[in-house]
Amino acid sequence: MKPQQQKILAQLSKENQKKAEEKLEKVDLAMNPSQLLKYIDKMDADLKKSEQKIEKSFTQYKKAYNQWKTTLDDISDRFVKGGTEFGQIVKKLNELGVKPNNSPELVKANERLEKVRALFTNLDSLYQEPK
Repeated sequence: MKPQQQKILAQLSKENQKKAEEKLEKVDLAMNPSQLLKYIDKMDADLKKSEQKIEKSFTQYKKAYNQWKTTLDDISDRFVKGGTEFGQIVKKLNELGVKPNNSPELVKANERLEKVRALFTNLDSLYQEPK
């Protein structure tokens, strides 16, 4: 194509583009393209902000959950040890012919062991492990 023909086609393209812009301005729209772009950008920014907020909360939950599980594991180990110690003391007292119920501390220890057992039994299923 000759340079003069290219120049004419380029000029026609510019005129067509100008006409299209004029027509677009005449159309009664709720938003013009610039406003639409700003609207979508704001929507995108709000979505990112919301995502960051929920991600932060989720990360905090995972950390708290892991600490909680560590505490439960520790309490479980201590509960087993306390129950074993309690059983050994009761066994020794019975061998000596002493009723375990005669020891107020041992009665309280048994009550507290039962309380811990009741609390501890369902704790593990209270919260879901984060994935």
